[in-house]
Amino acid sequence: MGLKENTMYQFRVCAVNQAGAGRPSKPTRPILTSDPMEPSRTMVVKVDSGREIVITKDQLESQIRVPFPPTDVRVCELSDTYAVISWTEPDPRGKEPLTYFVERNQQPVSERTGVEPTDWCRTNNLSLNKTKEMVVDFRRTRRDHSPLHIHGSTVVVKSTKFLGVHLAGDLTWSLNTSTITRKAQQRLYFLRRLRKAHLPPPILTTFYRGTIESILSSCITAWFGNCTASDRKSPQQVVRTAEKIIGVSLPTITDIYTTRCIRKANSISVAGKESWHLASMDMTVSSTRFAAFDLQKGTAYCFRIRSINKYGISDPSEPSQPITLGEPLGVPTAPHCVQAIPDMDSSVLLLWEEPKHMEGILGYYLYCSEVGKSDWRTINNKPVSGTRFTVHGLRTNKDYVFRVKSVGRAGNSRYSEESRPVRVKAAKGPPQDHHRAGVMQEVAHSQHCSESDVVLVLDTSVSLLD
Repeated sequence: MGLKENTMYQFRVCAVNQAGAGRPSKPTRPILTSDPMEPSRTMVVKVDSGREIVITKDQLESQIRVPFPPTDVRVCELSDTYAVISWTEPDPRGKEPLTYFVERNQQPVSERTGVEPTDWCRTNNLSLNKTKEMVVDFRRTRRDHSPLHIHGSTVVVKSTKFLGVHLAGDLTWSLNTSTITRKAQQRLYFLRRLRKAHLPPPILTTFYRGTIESILSSCITAWFGNCTASDRKSPQQVVRTAEKIIGVSLPTITDIYTTRCIRKANSISVAGKESWHLASMDMTVSSTRFAAFDLQKGTAYCFRIRSINKYGISDPSEPSQPITLGEPLGVPTAPHCVQAIPDMDSSVLLLWEEPKHMEGILGYYLYCSEVGKSDWRTINNKPVSGTRFTVHGLRTNKDYVFRVKSVGRAGNSRYSEESRPVRVKAAKGPPQDHHRAGVMQEVAHSQHCSESDVVLVLDTSVSLLD
């Protein structure tokens, strides 16, 4: 979270319990962060005399201004405390570097019940020193209500101020309109002083809209529609006075109210009940994976992504499927019949069979280690969707073993059984028929595969080598 590209990092872990934090572990080996999509954007073309030409996808991209949205947004890992979201970069991508915004939408699945307000506020560090209670009774026959007591004192009031709006218990707006009118009239003094300084009307209008009209129209959609005729006259008188001072026509309070209501109605019709919030906050997300930790159990979440370059921000992507932390999803089973076949002098072709039950499996993680060592290295940063993968960057004439792990929505499976050791060297040619049967028996005995599984593995390897 929040790591920078092309930077060396080390990590260590501390155990924490009620008594405090323990001593940190030994740090890991230095790790250089890099773009996981870089290998997929690079192509190496071999020419004569052993020379190589490296062609990047960025060189072939067209000039794109505002980027396109990403695709295939999905949750690739899910646990009780976090969710990992992955996506595919837009195609075409453009030559400019891309970063991403991660947005989330949440819908409560279960509500808090049976909890006292004071206990809940104390648990969540919410101060109750300035808490007030105002009772609004919509019934024709009103009855007395038992007051709210906090720490032994009554906090019931007849009116209160919330977000700059004065609310009255009898649902009238006289107090609110008189308050904002008095405040706006005080600002007219500064408007008259500017007029005496011979400022032009455009500047006076700008001052009026920023200091006087902003007060009169604050939360106007909440209170102006239910005001009485006399309450509506006092703010309008301030507008007429400002018109005489500036010398131009200004929007009436009714016009401002109508415009705000239409704008609010349009935003509701477009967005519906959805409310999207920025999940990545102030972090720069440059890769196509993001881990969200600040999630709550019992809440359903959807995610969507926006692409960003120096020209602007894309439209949002299609949202992911809703997920909920703590869902009873089964951990996937591990793959089987892992087989490594020599390919080039620094690469190996890795094959495996998918698990019997494929529900919830999103891909596979691959691991390798030199024979005789226990230093397992992760091969891929992004789950592989297929059942074969060419592993590059291996040491020539060294023996390696491989294993595979399934990746599901509920987490990762256990490791598969290790493959047979394979020496990294260039393949001489296709295997002979009499040797194929021997390999089938050895793989079946070592990997506990059925005969049909072994035939599929060997047929795939032969077709790739021919």
